[in-house]
Amino acid sequence: MISPAIRKWTPFVALMLIVLFATAYLLFSGQKSAYRPGSDNPVTIYKEACSACHGQSGKSSNLFYPDLDNKTHSIEEVTKIIKNGGLFMPAFPKIKGDTLSKLARYVTDKQFLKR
Repeated sequence: MISPAIRKWTPFVALMLIVLFATAYLLFSGQKSAYRPGSDNPVTIYKEACSACHGQSGKSSNLFYPDLDNKTHSIEEVTKIIKNGGLFMPAFPKIKGDTLSKLARYVTDKQFLKR
């Protein structure tokens, strides 16, 4: 027979285990996007690869994906995040070179975020 004290804590312990395993999976899974850009146009790439999570103009309505109007990241940091991914964001290893640079500049551009 399970004691009342253990029964009381069972849901909390179960929830914490789920959170722990989900966090470990997201941090260590190395998720990668299969997206391959068909163009070097950053507007097209953003619409195809980014807008579903970050919104058409960088204003996300999703709890897990941040608004892009947060100006705490430099172009170099954004480039690294696109290339390597983040906590909930997959890596986009097939976006490379000048195409990656153009996309990072586009995403950090204040005019883009004002739309």
